[in-house]
Amino acid sequence: MIENRQRNIQKLIRLEEQENDFIMGKVKSSGIKSFQNYARHMLIQGKVITNDYSELIGFRKEVNAIGRNVNQIVKYVNTSGEISHDEFTYLVSQVDEMKQVVAKFIDSERVIHESEVL
Repeated sequence: MIENRQRNIQKLIRLEEQENDFIMGKVKSSGIKSFQNYARHMLIQGKVITNDYSELIGFRKEVNAIGRNVNQIVKYVNTSGEISHDEFTYLVSQVDEMKQVVAKFIDSERVIHESEVL
C-alpha cells in the first residue's frame, strides 16, 4: 500500500461479465474517467449527475462567429470610413463582453460538475 495516498482503504467486488459490461457502460456514459471515481461517487451520493454542455458550447461558437463578423466590419470600416471609431470600439467591446460571460459561465459550470464528481 502506498502511504501517501489520501484514500488508503481498498474494497474489492466480484462481478459476472454481463454485470461488468453493464457497469462499464454506465461509467462511460457518465463522463467520469475511471471506474473508481464512478463507484465512489455512486456509493456516497447514490447517483451521478451529468451535464450536457453542447448547447452552451454551440452558443460560444456563435459568439465567436459574431467576433469574426466584427473583424470583417473592421476591414470595411478601415477602407470606407462609414462608421465612427467610437461606434466600432463599442461594438467590439460588446462582443468581447459576450465572449467573456459565456466562457466564465461554462468554466464555472465545469468546476461545479467536477467537484460534485470527486
